[in-house]
Amino acid sequence: MSRAKKKGTIMDGSFENEVPPPAVDGTDSAIPSSGLDVLFNKKGEDDPEELPTEEELTEWKKLVFPSGRKLPTYDGFLDSDLFGRKIPFHFVQIMPGPCDAEFAYSMSMFSARLLCNIVDIFRGRQKLSLVEKVLSEDYMRKLKIASAQIVSRMKRDAKVYAQFGLLPITVYTVESWMISPTCFESTVLMGIGSRRLCGNMKCVLKGSAWKCVTADFGM
Repeated sequence: MSRAKKKGTIMDGSFENEVPPPAVDGTDSAIPSSGLDVLFNKKGEDDPEELPTEEELTEWKKLVFPSGRKLPTYDGFLDSDLFGRKIPFHFVQIMPGPCDAEFAYSMSMFSARLLCNIVDIFRGRQKLSLVEKVLSEDYMRKLKIASAQIVSRMKRDAKVYAQFGLLPITVYTVESWMISPTCFESTVLMGIGSRRLCGNMKCVLKGSAWKCVTADFGM
């Protein structure tokens, strides 16, 4: 997305009409140190009051340096007639919650199938009713609008149709993350002919069913 320019300013940092910023009386413009400048820029070495305490340094190190804790991961292959071959998947459980190898496999398969269906709906090869039960209303509306635009263009341009609408989808890998017991994200590397696509989606648990609240894909 393009960034809009602020009215009255020029992108090189100067002001139109040479107007300086207003002065603030009685206020020190210096920004207090957070402690990070000492860790990264070594600012404050000449002023002991700027140096963080040992307790503060310990807290920063917890954030900056890895803790060494290994996250539970599951690796395997998706075996389905839908893809015609075995697809490697990698599943990471970031937060504690109910998860095992069977759950990792089923959610990885769910992600691959759903993103394939979303891409097919986008390019007009499938109907939205195929997955409307697992899509949020807001995302379903956006997908319908996007599909209408690309389908209209493919009808006018044979080259676009040959690139996006003619060939089937190939799935290469699936990587997923269990963010919390009620939030799940996945990335699927796909292809249409020689073109590679990377699809991403986020699902949340609504009652006892997973709902896709957002999904996107691009080259």
